[in-house]
Amino acid sequence: DAARWLEKFVATYPERASGRIELARLYLDMAQRERAREELDQVLLLENRNPAALRALADIETREGRLAEARKRLEQALQASAIPSERSQTHDDLRNLDEREGRIADAQRQVAASRTAASEFMGPMQVTISTLTTTRLFALRNDIESGLGFARAERAGMAPQFRGAAALGLVPLFLEASEPDSARVYIDELASFTDTYKLELIRPVILMFEAELAGVEGEFETALASLDALAQLRPESVRSARRTVTVLPQGVPSSFR
Repeated sequence: DAARWLEKFVATYPERASGRIELARLYLDMAQRERAREELDQVLLLENRNPAALRALADIETREGRLAEARKRLEQALQASAIPSERSQTHDDLRNLDEREGRIADAQRQVAASRTAASEFMGPMQVTISTLTTTRLFALRNDIESGLGFARAERAGMAPQFRGAAALGLVPLFLEASEPDSARVYIDELASFTDTYKLELIRPVILMFEAELAGVEGEFETALASLDALAQLRPESVRSARRTVTVLPQGVPSSFR
């Protein structure tokens, strides 16, 4: 249904790049990559330096395993980015690509660059929270202690009423370090913060943390229940569950895997 409405929009306003990009993103979600590519090629005929179209093409290349081509597209997008939000988004995409390729130091430099750009259009609390969501990179460098130090310093700089959000950076590190008791303390803080400010956008993250924590503790039925709840709340988020699966033994039910 969404595709039909977007196709009608594009037919009515063929010169509007935003409609074609939105349609291309939808085609990607529908696993119709060639149709997505066709729409994006049309955008680049209209605007050959459209950052959003270049990032979307990089997404296609990444999904198809052409990482060098994806990087080329993202570098073009970065050069074409005229405003801070475009630069921040492109640095985020480059960080994901660096992480995928195991270039963790480069990924962390992209985090810093994204934060600098984001500070030009986002509030300080938003920037801090966004940065905290990248702390798993420290674990990928086998430097959890530095990550915890970073997250704790960020937490200390927050106003007391907002410190529960620091769990977004602390919990992943405690889970990676197999310290479930510490992870539980901060998951509870994050849940309280979410309830207090009615930030339901964070609820899927809490459910994912609950699933990972249950996996670390060997409570696999509890982990499955958390993922089921996540699937009901936000189906696309379950794709992230691959991190949870890595801690499971072979005896776990195939439905979980």
